[in-house]
Amino acid sequence: MIDPSTWIALAALAVSLVLGVLNANHQSNGDVKAQIDDARAEASRQARIETSLTAIQSDTSDIKSEMRSMKNDVQDMSKRLVIVEQSTRSAHHRIDEIVKRRNLLNDQLENPTEE
Repeated sequence: MIDPSTWIALAALAVSLVLGVLNANHQSNGDVKAQIDDARAEASRQARIETSLTAIQSDTSDIKSEMRSMKNDVQDMSKRLVIVEQSTRSAHHRIDEIVKRRNLLNDQLENPTEE
């Protein structure tokens, strides 16, 4: 027969094993919960980053579109400026001709020639 002190030692061993398993299970559950909480926080952070990147991408696309529009506007203005410069040059030429004619008429009025 087994000595009572051996039974007590075996019972204590069994209790300690059961408590050890329960404690490890509880700690692993706590670790899993902590990992889940960490994963949720990371997912939330990643979602904010993704949202920010999407907004930046949208803003960049808008800026590119506006830049293309401005480029086209500048090209149109450049063409119109060339036309205005040509028109101004032509107007100056006509004004010069008018001034010459006026000066000739003034000279003729001031100094009539004998007929």
